[in-house]
Amino acid sequence: MQLAGQSGPQKMSPSIYAALVDSLFQDPGPMFAGALCAAVAAIMTAVKTGTEWLWPCVVLLVVTGAVRALDTRRYQWRTSELTSDEAARWEVRYQVGAMLYAAALGLWCIVAVFGSTDATAHLICISVTLCYMAAGSGRTYGRPWIFHVQMLLACGPLTVALAVYGNPYYFGMAILNVLFFFSLKHISTRLQEIFVRALLGREREAALAGQFDTALNNMPHGLCMFGADGRLAVMNHRFKEMMNLSDHLMHRGASAANIVAACVSAGCPALLTLSVTGRVDLTPADPLDRRVAAAFNAHQRRDNRLGPDAVAVAAENFRRAGAEVITRPSPWRLGAAHADLTAAWFTGWVDAACEQDPELDVDAYRRRRVAAVTVDHVDVLVSNRAESA
Repeated sequence: MQLAGQSGPQKMSPSIYAALVDSLFQDPGPMFAGALCAAVAAIMTAVKTGTEWLWPCVVLLVVTGAVRALDTRRYQWRTSELTSDEAARWEVRYQVGAMLYAAALGLWCIVAVFGSTDATAHLICISVTLCYMAAGSGRTYGRPWIFHVQMLLACGPLTVALAVYGNPYYFGMAILNVLFFFSLKHISTRLQEIFVRALLGREREAALAGQFDTALNNMPHGLCMFGADGRLAVMNHRFKEMMNLSDHLMHRGASAANIVAACVSAGCPALLTLSVTGRVDLTPADPLDRRVAAAFNAHQRRDNRLGPDAVAVAAENFRRAGAEVITRPSPWRLGAAHADLTAAWFTGWVDAACEQDPELDVDAYRRRRVAAVTVDHVDVLVSNRAESA
């Protein structure tokens, strides 16, 4: 349990942008392992073919791979929160490192394919480059355009080399590379859309929670709400002050009995308003009214909730604690003068009933039913007996 206050068009906020850049630098281990494997593979092609021009490619792969891994480690060592300006700088650093490494892979592929006729060397450079690109789509989903450029710099030279090699099977591989590029491009773009939607949803939820907390904590009255488990889910600061509740009681999740005892102990009157009793009267009566009402009341009692029994249970708990309890009816009477409110209430009432009893056939009932409605509620006033005497 925690106190309240602890907690249009889609436009990317600075925090979302920072989160996208942050995703580029997560877990440097796989990046280092990939760079190491590519370097070993390049060494294997150089040794296997004896082509001297492959050794400079080995050096390029080792240097650029090591620089990228170290830069990712430096990012992990940061102690300050990532601001929008810092995110922009780190994004540029990632772009430069990623593109240099992809260009080194592309150069290695060209030299390996054109520099020798060794099919083993060709297989090694093709498989390693394609595997690297497939893995890269998972790392750069936050900024997919970087990955697209990486693919062009690495797979582009490889595809050209295969296409002009003069072997029809190599030409077929070149065509497959093109299809592979567009498939990964689509996947990485979709991944970013999903990620951004999730971040936007989280931001909206945080904003709504903040507005809810502000509204609660600016109320002049104390207010608390209980969850389905019967324990305190949220309260405002005014309620805590009135009840003189301890932090220990709040953080372990007070039960209704705890709150009743605190209320009586504080000698503080309590007013429980608009408590549903389960009775609804509609005019004129309809044969389906009782069944819909019964399904709605069952819906209110689901998962061990009190629903229409809440008034009786609350009153009994307060009486047992020694408080004087007064109950009075406070029905809603809705009719033609409240057409919009009546329609909104009726829709919610029937929807809840149908959720509880899916076999209810209410299509015709909905059309004929919105007329005059009385929704019974009971207000409960609790006062300290010593004060009343």
